Amino acid sequence: MQTVGNLLQEEVTMKQYMLITLLQASSEPSNLSELAVKLGCSRQNIKKLAQSLAKNDYVQFHSGKQNAVWLELTEKAWACKTRNQEIETSALKLLFQSFEENEISQLQTLLGKLALGVTHIENQIKDRK
Repeated sequence: MQTVGNLLQEEVTMKQYMLITLLQASSEPSNLSELAVKLGCSRQNIKKLAQSLAKNDYVQFHSGKQNAVWLELTEKAWACKTRNQEIETSALKLLFQSFEENEISQLQTLLGKLALGVTHIENQIKDRK
């Protein structure tokens, strides 16, 4: 999926685009550590993605309390997301065109159960600590 996504995106990589999308969806500013948790990767990986985006004027870094680093999207990032909405919609239609409506519903149910299972594992790990 990521490889195909990279082919669809001309401006940024799929991982960078996911970071942009996550920042746009957040109602509050997010720091690197919070973004790392949300994307399921290390803070260092988020920082590398963000540095690449900052180099190309998609995000700006801001310093916060306790050495936290916050990201803010630039107008260029918002414009990128707007331009790619049609591409996203077309890609999703193609991705799911072979599915029946009930299959999409089943997939949604199964993915919800999978996410719940991941939460159980995370909770068990936290309980061990």
